[in-house]
Amino acid sequence: MILPRRGPGFGPTLFPVLTLILSVSHWVTVPCLAAEKKEAAAWPEITEQERGLKSVPQDPEADGVILRRTRDGKIVIERGYFVNVLDYHWRLKVLNERGKRHAEVHIPSHKYSRVEGIEARSIKPDGTIVQVAADQIFEKLVEKGRGYKITEQVFNFPAVEPGAILEYRYRRHREGLFGVVYIEPWSFAGPEFTLLSRMTQAVPGDASYRLLCNQCANPEPETAPWKEGKTKGKRITLEMKDVPAYKEELMMPPESDVSPRMEMVLTSWSNVEWEALGRYADLFTDWDSVAKYARYYYQKTYKLDDVAVKQAVASWTKGVSDPNDRIKAVFHHV
Repeated sequence: MILPRRGPGFGPTLFPVLTLILSVSHWVTVPCLAAEKKEAAAWPEITEQERGLKSVPQDPEADGVILRRTRDGKIVIERGYFVNVLDYHWRLKVLNERGKRHAEVHIPSHKYSRVEGIEARSIKPDGTIVQVAADQIFEKLVEKGRGYKITEQVFNFPAVEPGAILEYRYRRHREGLFGVVYIEPWSFAGPEFTLLSRMTQAVPGDASYRLLCNQCANPEPETAPWKEGKTKGKRITLEMKDVPAYKEELMMPPESDVSPRMEMVLTSWSNVEWEALGRYADLFTDWDSVAKYARYYYQKTYKLDDVAVKQAVASWTKGVSDPNDRIKAVFHHV
């Protein structure tokens, strides 16, 4: 496998400009994001148990039940760069009228997290399948600023009623810092009780990751050899069943504090030079290296003038001695 001489960097979307942000909201039809009708892969089988499910004993008040939510990732080379390709699948059964609120789906995306191949369908209680048409998948512009844009792919399931099964799948291409260095965390819980939640991640053999599974009963994932093309490595799998729902409430702690969550952080990559740190292989060894890495690319992206920044900060904090007051003075200008 041919490795790049320099390690993967990241783009401006990770450190958006704090000022001059234009927030707008509009709808544009984007049929190109829907899955092309070549030879669609078969959907995972819907079992008789899923079809016959009418309630959740563990959560009698549930409006729906997530039958399965999965993400299968693999780090591969695209256009000369390492990219994390993530395949998502989500399947939910509507249990009552309130559960119809799950009919609207929002899938976030941006320049360094591209979404493609969206497929969605409703399966009515009598077994009739109603597809979401390609021209009914829209792009919503959520936020736009200097050098970055955040959008959502939005659609509504048709024929939603109690007893219906709703499912969708899509592929995401995750680039930059949150594609390869810090892999996007996987939360096992969803907005309703989840019967099956699983994540897999394939990584090249030359890359080493630190794994952390918070709130997991068995934090040790399964590993197996993995190969795609000339790339060899291992595939990590972690699965949980019967996961309680995460429901937002007043004063509720963040989801990452109370629900199971899997995180993966790159620690080293053999023979790769990390330009920001001026060394090979080892990436984040302490918080100083994290700060140095982030600052390097922040300066490179926005072409900051250190002297001008220091002069501006000095003028803002002139005569202010208390550290907290100095911070407030700086934030007043940004």
